[in-house]
Amino acid sequence: MKGLSVILEKLIAREWFKSFFVSLFVLITLVAVANLVSELLRDLVPVTVILQNFLLDVPRWSSTIIPLCTMLATLFSLNHFQQNNELVAILSLGIERSTFLVLLFCFSFIISSLGLFLTGVMAPYSNRLKLVVMEEDVGKFRSNKSYGIKASTMISGKVWYRSKGKITSFQVFDKNNLTITGPTIYYYNDKSELSSIVYAKKATGASMSREWLLEEVKVIKELDKKEIFPQEELIKEIKWDLHETPEDFKKIETDVLQLDLIKLYKYIKKIEMLGLNTNE
Repeated sequence: MKGLSVILEKLIAREWFKSFFVSLFVLITLVAVANLVSELLRDLVPVTVILQNFLLDVPRWSSTIIPLCTMLATLFSLNHFQQNNELVAILSLGIERSTFLVLLFCFSFIISSLGLFLTGVMAPYSNRLKLVVMEEDVGKFRSNKSYGIKASTMISGKVWYRSKGKITSFQVFDKNNLTITGPTIYYYNDKSELSSIVYAKKATGASMSREWLLEEVKVIKELDKKEIFPQEELIKEIKWDLHETPEDFKKIETDVLQLDLIKLYKYIKKIEMLGLNTNE
């Protein structure tokens, strides 16, 4: 009886996975054709760049397709067994319904684990790789419109980005109140030498304005002049031109898409420690 049970389990597994891979192939083909044709018609970048973008996008949309394929595989396999009276035959041979359902659950769990790996590891990695391989063309694709100023989110929970003449870091941007927590601005001269540093507890901006109100500010100047000792100045409040608007910071924040599950968890905990809403 045990040998018969193993044979039936293999039969169920073969039919389920056959339905899964057929569904996966059909949906991938539809998505691939739609994406490639759409970008080819726009004719903004060479064909090789379109193919690069498509391949790097595979983990992202595969994580959406896989759950649908799992459901279709279950429905199609059950329908196949029922139409051929194989389901009745399997149950009549002593295989319990619970065993049948446990098998389907195990198959779904295996595929769901694959989807979690694609979503939590491969998709963030491909997002980071895009900014390296397609640095100049990444913003020309519809699927990449969320990419903003090039930035990287460190394990410490800070976001860093570089713009002309300066490097800026901050802990978190609150898009509802248009505030930046813990901004630090490093200015450098034409020789790429650090010239000054501006620390602030918080910065508050206005819509479409590059001028921000910095609170509890410490400015260290003359760092690039060897003959002068660096000057330190403490300011309670000051208006400061960051060269970026709140809209720019909203785009920078989208780089959390490049974090894998562990780094994303640490980033969320860091935001919670600052007392900000993490439910959005």
